[in-house]
Amino acid sequence: MLMPKRVKYRKPHRLSYEGKSKGNLTLSFGEYGLAAKEGGAVANAIADAKKAGTDAQTAADNAKAAADAAQKDVDALENKVGTIADGKTVAGLISDAQKAADDAQADADAAQADVNTLKGK
Repeated sequence: MLMPKRVKYRKPHRLSYEGKSKGNLTLSFGEYGLAAKEGGAVANAIADAKKAGTDAQTAADNAKAAADAAQKDVDALENKVGTIADGKTVAGLISDAQKAADDAQADADAAQADVNTLKGK
């Protein structure tokens, strides 16, 4: 491995910068603080906290968008179909529609019979 013959400040011979913090554990301002458990842990903790906050906000925005889309779909269906009375099932609605169609056909047949009678057929 290549190494210089001489360096101005011989940092490799100093003690390690990594490890638990040993002092300065009092807070000067505020109620909360971060303490390093390992070397570089404070920077990583800040980055992780920012990422978690961003991820939570993104998830909340996605959930709101999905809820808005679902409500829009429900409103569109309600405009097409109309409102459904409480206690009705799909089968009940279909049978009611068939009865209404049969009644309308019977009324049309009766009206046609009346027209034929008036015409003298």
